[in-house]
Amino acid sequence: MLRPEPDGRYRLTFLLLPGYSMASLQAAIDPLRLANRMLGREYYQWRLLGNSVAPVTASNGLTLQSHDYQYDVPANLFVVAGQQQWREHYPLLHWWLQTLYRQQTVFAGIGGGSHLLAQAKLLNRGTVSMQGPAALQFQRLYPHIQVSDKPYMLPDQHTDCISSAGGIAPGQLMLSFVDKHFNSTVAAAVAEAMMLPGKWDLNDGDGLHRVADVRLRRAVEVMQKHLEQPLSSSELANRVHVSVRHLERLFKLHVEMTPSAYYMKMRLQAARRLLYQSGGDVAVIASRCGFKSGAHFSRTYSRHYGIGPSRDRQRKWRQAGQTMADVY
Repeated sequence: MLRPEPDGRYRLTFLLLPGYSMASLQAAIDPLRLANRMLGREYYQWRLLGNSVAPVTASNGLTLQSHDYQYDVPANLFVVAGQQQWREHYPLLHWWLQTLYRQQTVFAGIGGGSHLLAQAKLLNRGTVSMQGPAALQFQRLYPHIQVSDKPYMLPDQHTDCISSAGGIAPGQLMLSFVDKHFNSTVAAAVAEAMMLPGKWDLNDGDGLHRVADVRLRRAVEVMQKHLEQPLSSSELANRVHVSVRHLERLFKLHVEMTPSAYYMKMRLQAARRLLYQSGGDVAVIASRCGFKSGAHFSRTYSRHYGIGPSRDRQRKWRQAGQTMADVY
């Protein structure tokens, strides 16, 4: 997936374009830095490039010093761009990227970065991870490429490039590399230190992506898209064109629970992620995950996890704070 150097290390180059998200860049680099510290060796190295010799201004108005891209031949290039990247065109960058393609560089787009890869004719098929206005424009400009709301996508026989949404998603992507290069214990330790869910939480669910029955996979996808306004079992069955009874049989066979129980578990897991990753009001989080009242959410959460949502968040943050102190 990533190209290692002869010494076994991985060198990642981040090409920053004006308006990029500094939060996304930090989310990408911090897991690599923490993995190095936990492993006791600098297995991951990184370098920043810009589209000129001038410092690149991020979406928050801050600037970072970077090197001019023209003199680099990176093994792994991550293009980091903002939501408005589709409006920009960089012909010289396109030529440079096509030159790198002939030298077998691995390409990845973070946030709006996949727009540049598509403009340069390096991303021509498959699926790309992108969210927000950039995703809408991408669908309009490149209708032959599917857009996914998953945190990240990895290349396969159908997809050309690595891609990641913004926010914490680049961190999830880097965790997947750490997991692959070393083991899930290291990845989990990094995730714990950063209060990031592991890649298995956001992308894999309960492994249902490996289930052959497309109706079951489709039902889970529909559930994921309707967390805030949950569907009834009959509505869900109609969406996947099966009877309620057959849908119940599918869930019993593969996950040993009813559709409604699985749906509730999914909503509670989503709520727990939001609790851990933000300081948002518990009632707001409850509403976002389909609970009509904070009281109902708290009772259901307590029954499922054995602790109330507010206390669970406090416990998690204390643990994460101790882990961060140990790591840093």
